[in-house]
Amino acid sequence: MKRYLIITFGCQMNVHDSEVLGGILSSIGFRPASSEEEADIILLNTCSVRKKAVDKVFTKLGRLAKLKRKKPGLILGVVGCTAQQLGEKIIKRAPYVDLVLGTEREFGIADLIPRVEQGEKVVDITMAGFSPEPPTGCVRRGSDFQAYVTVSRGCNNFCSYCIVPYVRGRERSRPAKSILKEVRELAEKGYKEVTLLGQNVNSYRDPDDARIDFVRLLHLVHDVPGISWIRFITSHPKDFTRDLAKTMKELPKVCSYLHLPIQSGSSRILALMNRGYTKEEYLEKIGWVKEEVPGVTLSSDMIVGFPGETDEDFKETMDVVEKVRFDVVFSFKYSPRPFTKAAELPDSVPNEVKTARLIALQRRQREIQIERNKELVGKELTVLVDGVSKRDEKAVSGRTEGNKVVNFKGGRELIGEFVRVKIIRAGPNSLYGERLE
Repeated sequence: MKRYLIITFGCQMNVHDSEVLGGILSSIGFRPASSEEEADIILLNTCSVRKKAVDKVFTKLGRLAKLKRKKPGLILGVVGCTAQQLGEKIIKRAPYVDLVLGTEREFGIADLIPRVEQGEKVVDITMAGFSPEPPTGCVRRGSDFQAYVTVSRGCNNFCSYCIVPYVRGRERSRPAKSILKEVRELAEKGYKEVTLLGQNVNSYRDPDDARIDFVRLLHLVHDVPGISWIRFITSHPKDFTRDLAKTMKELPKVCSYLHLPIQSGSSRILALMNRGYTKEEYLEKIGWVKEEVPGVTLSSDMIVGFPGETDEDFKETMDVVEKVRFDVVFSFKYSPRPFTKAAELPDSVPNEVKTARLIALQRRQREIQIERNKELVGKELTVLVDGVSKRDEKAVSGRTEGNKVVNFKGGRELIGEFVRVKIIRAGPNSLYGERLE
């Protein structure tokens, strides 16, 4: 029996794409491998949103080259965003790679493996004629109670720093009827939580019925019996509406968590980034959410050191951090990406300045996270348990409706269950609680 291993880099979309790839490989007789040494095919499902993500792929390939020499029949494949970005260049740099498939060709892997087994090197990064519809019945999910559901693929925004439209293609929405069919099937199998996925979920439009936008889609998913919690990611601030904020309040299954990436607090830099909103407009929208959903958990992405960013621009970013008091911020130093408009600009901020700004941002954000988490001490929260705690094998871990990680004493039988927990202690990244009987 042949075995496969998929190593995933990047976002939730990549994680779900790996679930689909696992399902496809299982459908043609492969079984999951427990280690790299056991695998007959290893796929690297890749990210290219930052240079560091691409570097990680080649570092991993370098390590796998040793295994390939010991096991010549091993198929090594690179799929996803780095594959789409680099294509043939991957095999030129790592000639022991057998298979390179772009973001819209990776799901055709079943037809290509026989060609690789005959000794052919296969590279396909064609993006014409693709569909947002994932292969049906071919998902090997990583959980029995939480599921990702793709509502759209690709992006039309062309932010000046972002490679996504070039490696994921233009935005395409799935028909609502197809999304609902998938959600109903998940509910029938006992799934309790779904996360609606897209590069920009709140610009969703049903291709078959223009009346169904993302707000309407949330209502339709909410009506599916059996699903308890609904999450969605990622939202773009320019498309975030007051109506969506109200919908988060009105629909009890929609979790009180919002990831709304601002990227910079400077309106001048936001214009250079082609983000389509100002600092003031962003803060207004955050105000809508806080008004409609008291206690909402907020997270964001931020880039420091974008070309031309001054000390004053960075102060504007820090001002947003103080005003919003995010629960989580994913922050990065700017790195130029190929194909993008910003790559044509001089990378004028010295690396040591980028580093200092990133350290300052992360230090203050950590302080805010501790303060925000301490506000929950003494409160009783519902947790969907998703695994054994990484810190204590006699404890389990899960997430609240607000996406806060909670650890508490309990056995494996609680995995997949909703449990009431009283918070007794708070750290910067997680909470600690006691189970309430």
